[in-house]
Amino acid sequence: MTVGGVPIADMALTLACADGLARIEMEVRNQGLATLFSGRNTTLMTALVEFDASRRPRPSTFRARYEKPDRVRETELDFAPDGRLVHLLTRNQGRLQESPVP
Repeated sequence: MTVGGVPIADMALTLACADGLARIEMEVRNQGLATLFSGRNTTLMTALVEFDASRRPRPSTFRARYEKPDRVRETELDFAPDGRLVHLLTRNQGRLQESPVP
């Protein structure tokens, strides 16, 4: 990724489909001048999406990891077949955190 021709980040998107399941991944790592202002930052996200008999997508799981020079934060979400959120977990520096979302 560039701004005004200056590289600020590398981004990779991946999509893999098999057996009625899609795996979508995104990885963003800052570089160049962006690291000068905020240090090294990495964002990793993965979503699994299932397809019902009518080929309609529905979320299955979502995982995110945010890495900064002074901390690591992680989020996990799991969904029931009807789309309801059934599990939410957040970690800061490996320690479980209570979510402000009910």
